[in-house]
Amino acid sequence: MLLRKPVFEYYLRRSCIGMLWVLGVYAGLFLLGVILTAVTVVEDGGSTSTINISFGGAEGIFFIAFMIACMSDFTSEFHFMSQHGVSRRSAFVNFVLHIVATSAIISVVLYLSTTLFGLIGALPSVQIATQRTFLSAYGAWLDGAGAVVGVLTNLLFDWAMFIVAGVLGYVVTILFYRMGKVGKTIFWGVIIVSGPFLTFLNHLTDGRVAQLGLWFWNIFIGHGDVANPWNGIGVFLVLALIGLVPCWLLIRRCALKK
Repeated sequence: MLLRKPVFEYYLRRSCIGMLWVLGVYAGLFLLGVILTAVTVVEDGGSTSTINISFGGAEGIFFIAFMIACMSDFTSEFHFMSQHGVSRRSAFVNFVLHIVATSAIISVVLYLSTTLFGLIGALPSVQIATQRTFLSAYGAWLDGAGAVVGVLTNLLFDWAMFIVAGVLGYVVTILFYRMGKVGKTIFWGVIIVSGPFLTFLNHLTDGRVAQLGLWFWNIFIGHGDVANPWNGIGVFLVLALIGLVPCWLLIRRCALKK
């Protein structure tokens, strides 16, 4: 049986606890910003009658946090699962299912929490601007969609995006397990120099690298006068599948390291 409830619950519990910590820190920073802004207004003698707050970046924070959460210690988990009779296929399937389930939980909690933060803007003399990736990319599409369709599509978009984050963390974990010290050094070297190198290459090619990135971005958001979020959702899911295939190929035959 591929679905092992204890294994699935172990992965799910571990990731959800980590995400709750991240949500608590994010909420704390938001409330701290509200308090500091209110104190500033009071110290100004009320000359600024309205508290203006703009917050965003939650998707990026949770994307990185979930990616890191999925970068587990594969060696110890591999030994643990093997000693308790959990096959490699079962461990892989349950880890993937945990990514799918946790991504759904994160997307719902994140949407509800940012909406709740935005409701503070209904208080007198308070203006809060929420900045969401989905709203920034597909604002024009949302104008023509119904409220229910817009919310559900937003949740699906975030869900697919967080699946990519989890898969990306899993890919890095498996690659590091299979790599030696030289391979790991080369990997981090490529990560560190890629930004400056691409900037320099873009300068040498008269902006062609940036044009290529814009071409990929157009594929992601969809061509036409109005960007379509279903393009983004589809691209996210395809990227996740592309990442999972080599993961399984590497896991199914990897040696059990000490």
